[in-house]
Amino acid sequence: MLDALRAGDLLNLKLKPRSFDLILFGNSINFVSPEQVIGMFRKAYEALAQNGRVVIHAPMADDERGESAKAAMTGIDALLFSPDGDVYTFIEYRGMLEAAGFVDVVNLDDDLGLVVARRVDPSQKK
Repeated sequence: MLDALRAGDLLNLKLKPRSFDLILFGNSINFVSPEQVIGMFRKAYEALAQNGRVVIHAPMADDERGESAKAAMTGIDALLFSPDGDVYTFIEYRGMLEAAGFVDVVNLDDDLGLVVARRVDPSQKK
């Protein structure tokens, strides 16, 4: 069953457990702290069905935080509008996703800022 996109307060979403196959995060995650991002990822993890995927489509900084002009511009916005936000690197996204329980974290495209991870129940993990 296809569920419509849901808008709301990212930090206080109420989602039915195991009710989604895919959850998409956009660049709004650049405006909150890493701890808040992990909290949102945990909520997404609980809302995903077994083998469900989370996709991040947001500007992503390179490891040296200097190569991507798009990431740098988003970083300026994050500084202007949020005391805790940042443009995260793939390594940071991977760490936050794994802290929330996700596995198989893959960087599909640096330029587009595409990261995908999968929910697997703890009993199914290798």
